[in-house]
Amino acid sequence: MRKQKHTSAEHSRSGGWVDTSGARVRVLPPMLFVAPIGVAALLRRRSPSPPAEGPRRVVAVVVALCGAAMMGWAFAVLRKHHTTVVPWAHVHELVTHGPFRWVRNPIYAGDVLVYLGACLWLRTRWPVLALPGVLTALRRWVIEPEEQYLRSRFPQEYEAYAARVPALVPRRRRP
Repeated sequence: MRKQKHTSAEHSRSGGWVDTSGARVRVLPPMLFVAPIGVAALLRRRSPSPPAEGPRRVVAVVVALCGAAMMGWAFAVLRKHHTTVVPWAHVHELVTHGPFRWVRNPIYAGDVLVYLGACLWLRTRWPVLALPGVLTALRRWVIEPEEQYLRSRFPQEYEAYAARVPALVPRRRRP
């Protein structure tokens, strides 16, 4: 059985940005992370102290690159399976391998790593203090509606997946 490739018109209707037939997510998830970091960056411009230097800069870049790599890997796996990264769009397939084997939301886990890398780079603590609020908003406004949608779309498959794979933070697998 061959998978059909979608034309761009089909993609815009099913699984694309204009498709709203999926989860009832009404916020673009990266904006939850960009807002506090953007404010911190603006405040940093007013501060006389420079951004991170030396080892702190290296750690900041490594942490952010790890997050970006995780997001890129997740995007590539979803694209390979002709499903969407758009949180409110119709999902064609429940993907449970690649980075999805360790966490159900590797793109959001990657967002957290990029966020923490940016905090290290900017040498600011207040966005780190805001992170629990960001994660609460992410859970309530994005992850819960997505999970509700996936449970309705793939009932038994998603329940089994959710029981064995954590949402954001990988855990050690039992032997």
